[in-house]
Parts: sequence; C-alpha cells; structure tokens
Amino acid sequence: MPIDSTAILLWLLSMLGFAFSTAFIKPASEKFWPNKTVIYQKFLTTIFFLLSLLFFLNTTTFDRKYIGIAFLIAFLGYIPFASFIKGITIWKIGLISPISNSSVIFTVFFSLLFFNEQLSSRQLISIAWILLGIIISSINFQDFQASEIFKKSSGIIYALIACIGRGLVFALFHIPVNHLWPILTGVIIEWGIFLLSSLLHRKLLTKQSIQQDYKSKNIKWILFSALALTIGSIFYFIGIKTYSSSIIYAITSINPAIILLYGKFVYKENLTLQQYIGIAIMISGIIALSIV
Repeated sequence: MPIDSTAILLWLLSMLGFAFSTAFIKPASEKFWPNKTVIYQKFLTTIFFLLSLLFFLNTTTFDRKYIGIAFLIAFLGYIPFASFIKGITIWKIGLISPISNSSVIFTVFFSLLFFNEQLSSRQLISIAWILLGIIISSINFQDFQASEIFKKSSGIIYALIACIGRGLVFALFHIPVNHLWPILTGVIIEWGIFLLSSLLHRKLLTKQSIQQDYKSKNIKWILFSALALTIGSIFYFIGIKTYSSSIIYAITSINPAIILLYGKFVYKENLTLQQYIGIAIMISGIIALSIV
C-alpha cells in the first residue's frame, strides 16, 4: 500500500529531530559524566513535553494501565540510551553509530513478532536498502581494522546493547501511543528515564556540581539536544499511531546522513565518496518506501 506523503513528511521531521539531538549531545557528553548527561537531557526533554501537553489536555486520554506500561518501557529505555552515551565517550562515534543505528533490524523483528505488522516484500527490501546505506555512510573500515573491536575496552558491548535495546523499545512504544495521546506518552517516557537515572546516579547530583554544570557553556548543547529530541519524538509517536513502527523507524534511522551533512556545512568536514554513496542509498530507500 502506498504511504501517504503527509506521513513521509512527519517521519522525515522526526528523523531530523533525532539527528540533531545526537549531533548536539556529542560535545556535551565529552564534558560531563555520561550518566549526568542523560539526567540533564531527560529532565529538559520532560519539561518540553509537559509544555507541549498543555495545549492538548482536552484531547488527551489518561489510562492508568497504559501509563504504567509506558513507565515500564521508560525504565527499559534507559538502558540503550545510557549505553549509547557511554559508548560515544570511550569509543569513536564513527564506530558506535553504525552499530547502534542498525537497531532498525530489531525494531522490524519485534514489530513483526509482537504486533503482527504486515510488510510487503518490497517494503522489506527498501528497509534493508536503507540499512545498507546507514552502514556504508557511517562505517570507517580503517577505524574498525585498528580498533581491536572485540576487546571489552573497545566499547563494542555498549554499541550492541544500544542496538538491541533501542530496537526493542522503539517497537514497544506502539503500545502506549495507541492508547494515550502521543505527547502524554512522551512525557511519561522521558520522565521515567529521568527518574530512574536520577535514582541510580544520585551521588553525581550534588548542589555544588549542579551549580558548576549550570554555569558551563556546554550545558547549552544539552538544551539544544533536548529540544531536538522532543520534536523528533513527537513526530515519531504521531507517526506510529497511524502507521507501521517498522517503516517509520527505518525512515528516522537515516539520521546519520543528516549528521554527516551537518558536519560538512557547519564544521566544513570533508565527506568521502563512500559516505556520499551511503547517503544516496538511504535517500533512494526512502523514495522506494514512499511508492511501494
């Protein structure tokens, strides 16, 4: 069945939000403790979601059962998020990114397994094509050859946890979104991750350290990242309420292309032929999804 062009636009906006959230969180995670970065970002994202919810209170459904389910998913979602932040602080993002962004494989798998989503063979091929583009655009084969990837110190375990965990969580979002208003789902998810991370790492949150962090110039990157994450999540939740989790996550997963282009135009970074090929493959995959 052809995908509505409006849906494609929503999902592309979601992808842009996730892309810029990742781009902005990198400089912040290098200055703060990884777990503290998670706490600050999730706190700010919760605030942004709450402000958005104020405009939709009249149309929001409050169901205690699904609010509880959303909190459980939030606690589960803390694991891949924290693993990704930890991974990019000890390992090159060019090595972490292609592995963690391959989570689309698991989102498709869990969506088909748990929710009986139906995808045509052409849609599956398009998603596989997008995944190929993600890998080609993100991976640096020289880095992999020199990284001693299978050693614990390489960060591979964090990348794998982020990959599988993110794939599962993004599929499970389907449950609360279908019974609660998407923005309420976002409030619960972000608040849940914030609460869990705050409890687990409360020793990091001394009054003195918070005051120092607040004065740091790098705190602005967490603010920008939280705002971008809020925008990306809202469009993602709206998308999966009306269509397949597998397809929307495949589209949002092409955010490495945006990060690469952001680096080229903002930081004047040079892109390799391999990266251009990967970006072209991802774009062609999106086009294929929109016409199948």
